[in-house]
Amino acid sequence: MDPPLTCPSCGEALIRHELAGIALATCNDHGRWLSHPEMNRLVEALSMEAKQTTSKARRRVRRLIRTRRARREAANRQRSGLGSFFS
Repeated sequence: MDPPLTCPSCGEALIRHELAGIALATCNDHGRWLSHPEMNRLVEALSMEAKQTTSKARRRVRRLIRTRRARREAANRQRSGLGSFFS
């Protein structure tokens, strides 16, 4: 078993837990503490999540633009009297 980690600020024992496979150590008074490799893994995981979220948002915006464009074109055809001809 690993020796207990202590808070660098107050010396109290840290509570260990995991978040997305990354080991965190928490002090009730001073927050979470991470080692350098853990911090790198956390930054990498968050950046991957941000890329996926951004990609989904871009697809959603493109789909919305296509839908609005199609509706606008249909309305223009309707106004010009060509709607029944092309429908």
